[in-house]
Amino acid sequence: MGGGIITLRVCALTVYGEEPDLIREGGSIPVTLTLEEVTGRNVMLLPIGACDDGAHSQNEKINRSNYIKGVRCVFIQWFGPGYSCLYTQHRQLE
Repeated sequence: MGGGIITLRVCALTVYGEEPDLIREGGSIPVTLTLEEVTGRNVMLLPIGACDDGAHSQNEKINRSNYIKGVRCVFIQWFGPGYSCLYTQHRQLE
């Protein structure tokens, strides 16, 4: 398991409080292949939507709570688990 996956597992545990399901699914975003080719790195998609978001429809949406938690995961991924204090300090935004 690569370092990025391990770090995102830590993010999920920190933000969501539970172990993520690691599945190989998706990839409907064509630019991911280009990103892999240009950077020489693996690309991992972090889904933050819910099953009722109506992906790719006229009324597509995302819950504010899911968006905020997704941003927290990315922030922890970039800056490290030591910044997980943001999770508790800004909880009232949800």
